[in-house]
Amino acid sequence: MAAAEASAVFEGRTFGMHRESGRLRFSFEVTRVWKGDVGPKVELTTHEQDSMCGRAFELGVQYIVYARAGDGGTLTDSLCSRTRSSRNATEDFAELGAGVAPGRSGGATPQTASVEPPRIEPGPPAATPTKRGCSVGDPQRGTPWLLFAVLGLHLRRSTRPHTERALR
Repeated sequence: MAAAEASAVFEGRTFGMHRESGRLRFSFEVTRVWKGDVGPKVELTTHEQDSMCGRAFELGVQYIVYARAGDGGTLTDSLCSRTRSSRNATEDFAELGAGVAPGRSGGATPQTASVEPPRIEPGPPAATPTKRGCSVGDPQRGTPWLLFAVLGLHLRRSTRPHTERALR
């Protein structure tokens, strides 16, 4: 299970983002915790570029985060984790249970210190599922331009004067 591999598992809403030397630092207001010593506010880092498996969180959106401990004890996340928007985490909530309030997690299990799950407010529409992992872009994006270039070359050749064609 993804929670066993993570250093911290929590649910929180993003409220801030800072860039720092190729990394993004996101701030979360934590609503509940399943694993790790996570307080009411936490920051985690990810690579700035999705080609380096960096994750782009949307500000104001509620997420369930499966973070790992990075250098110096900071939390990190990447596209390879199970992190997802809370709206798409029904299976996760069923598996993890109720969770605990932030700051009281210190190793407590959800059965010993459960809290009522918070109301999840409607957010932006759920994104269409995509392949997981690092992507370099949409391969279909360049196709129309290539078609126009080939068509332009063909038209240019077909409009040359007959004498120029005879000389070739």
